[in-house]
Amino acid sequence: MRVLFFGDVVGRSGLKALSFFLGPLKEETKADFVIVNGENAASDGRGLTYDDYLEIYGAGADCVTLGNHFDRKPDILSHLDEEKGIVRPAGYSEEKRGYPSRAYFVPGHGRIRVSNVMGQGLMDRDYASPYEAIDRILRESDEVVHFVDFHAESTSEKGIFAHYLAGKVSAVVGTHTHVQTSDERILNGHTAFMSDVGMCGDYDGIIGFDAETTVDKFVRGKRLSLRPGSGKTLMANAVLVDIDEHSGAARKIERINRKETL
Repeated sequence: MRVLFFGDVVGRSGLKALSFFLGPLKEETKADFVIVNGENAASDGRGLTYDDYLEIYGAGADCVTLGNHFDRKPDILSHLDEEKGIVRPAGYSEEKRGYPSRAYFVPGHGRIRVSNVMGQGLMDRDYASPYEAIDRILRESDEVVHFVDFHAESTSEKGIFAHYLAGKVSAVVGTHTHVQTSDERILNGHTAFMSDVGMCGDYDGIIGFDAETTVDKFVRGKRLSLRPGSGKTLMANAVLVDIDEHSGAARKIERINRKETL
């Protein structure tokens, strides 16, 4: 089974990039299942509206994972239970809507479980233990192929989490920091790992946000709200993981980085 995973979609530019790159990349890589992290897809780069979700799903995603902004747009919350294509992050002990892990059937290849877990270090809120969360998910599931989106800030925490799960799941890939890392590897001959997949959005921005506004805010002290960039050059960061569907072991993990001026 070949799984294609796209990093955080940032604003309208991110949605445009996904729409432009997803189809051709799915065909080129012969991916069987596509996962997209959509937690920054809203027009302001914080959260996901239901219309944003439908656009991502319409572009060809089979599953949309989220992150620390998952509840910023209230209209998505009422759809978390009914929409099987959405996996919200574990770690919100107070949040009962939606599921942090879902299983999907991939025609010709069997089942895949997708889990979404939050890290704790340097984050904007207090989250429950990701280790307790993933242990609970593992106890309650029996899928051989298991893909985990670990939404966390620090590369070290992502590495610790991946080593904790080495041999237990097929892949642990990091999201949230929007910068693609070059540390892809397979742990214990079984679990594919990469600290951060990167992002989809404005290539000339700062982690997908408008560069000029970001400089004005952090360097010149202007009271501004950051907004996603809207440059003409779009970027898509993704990762392709080839998984043995009988053993659940990852055979190969490959970085993908594409850009195009439209």
